[in-house]
Amino acid sequence: MENAVIDHSSLDANVDHSAMDNQSLGNALALPDWASALVASGSGQWQSANAGLRYRTLSSDHFTLTSIICPQAVQLSERDFANSTVSAYRILDRELRRHDAGYLVRVWNFIPEILAALGELPQRYMVFNAGRHAAYREWNQGEYCFETQVATASGVGHPGTDLVVHGMATACPGIPVENPRQIPSYRYSARYGPVAPCFSRATRVVVAPDQRPWLLVGGTASVRGEVTVFPDDLEGQAEETCRNLEALMVAGLNGHGGNSHGTPRSALDHYRHLRVYYVHAAHRARVADLISRRFQRAEIELVHADLCRKDLLIEIEGVAELPTYSELA
Repeated sequence: MENAVIDHSSLDANVDHSAMDNQSLGNALALPDWASALVASGSGQWQSANAGLRYRTLSSDHFTLTSIICPQAVQLSERDFANSTVSAYRILDRELRRHDAGYLVRVWNFIPEILAALGELPQRYMVFNAGRHAAYREWNQGEYCFETQVATASGVGHPGTDLVVHGMATACPGIPVENPRQIPSYRYSARYGPVAPCFSRATRVVVAPDQRPWLLVGGTASVRGEVTVFPDDLEGQAEETCRNLEALMVAGLNGHGGNSHGTPRSALDHYRHLRVYYVHAAHRARVADLISRRFQRAEIELVHADLCRKDLLIEIEGVAELPTYSELA
C-alpha cells in the first residue's frame, strides 16, 4: 500500500455556530478522517448547555463521539477559561455515560492561542491543563487513577476564538499505553505548569472480537523524558518523533503476548492513518517528504497548527493496527 498525503494547510478556526454540521468546524478543529468515519453512521443534533457551550453526540456500533464547543473562549479570564474546560469535560462524561459508552479512549483538544499568556500563567495551555486535571479528578470523586484510566489525547493550538473538545469512547475499557522513553505526562515537573497535563501516550482498544487490536496514538513529539530534544531542528525532531512512535508500537504489545526485544523499524509499517501538525508553513514540503519516507503504508494528513511548546516544530498522532510480535521482527 502506497501512502497518500493530504494537505490541510488552512487554520481558519472561526465557526458558524448557527449551522454546525460534520464539516463546519473546519479542518483544523475537526476530527481526522479516520475518526470521523468511525461514527459516520450516527446522527445527532447540536444542543446548548450552560455558559454558552454547545455539544453533539454521535454513536455507531463500537464508538461514541461527543464534541463540545466553548465559543469565544479566547476572551475568557484565567479562571473562566479553566472553569469552561471543566464544564466541557463534564458534558463529555455525562454524554458518554448516557450512551452506555463510559470508557473514554481518545480525546482531541483544540485550544485558541495556546501559547499566549493568560492571567498569572505564561501559557493558556497551562490553564487548560488545570481545568482538565480538575475534571478528571471529579469524574472519580477525587481519586482519578491516571495510570489505568486516562485516555490518550492531543492538544494543539489555533488562531481562532473557540475551545473545541472531541471525546471518543467505547463500551469496553481501553488500556492506556506509556512510552518507556518518556515520563508520563501526569508526572511532569512544575517546569511545564503548576498542574501537569494528564493523558496517556496511546490507548490500546479492541474494536471487535474478530479484529486485531488498534493502538490509538495521541500527539507525539520530539520529547525524551519530559524535555524537548533537537530544538530548532526539523529533521532531528521528525526522527525523534518516529522513534517515539516505534517505541509506542512495541509498548502496545508488551504485557499482551509480546516481549521486549528492542524496537524494530518495521513498527512504523503498521500505522494506518497519521495526522501531522507542523508549526511553520514554510516547512510543509519538508515535513511531507520526511514523514512519507518513514511511513510507507499510512495515509498522512498535514495540518498547519501551533503546538503546546514553543520549541516544538512537529507533532504526530494516528492509529495503528497492532501486529503480533513476530510480525515486528
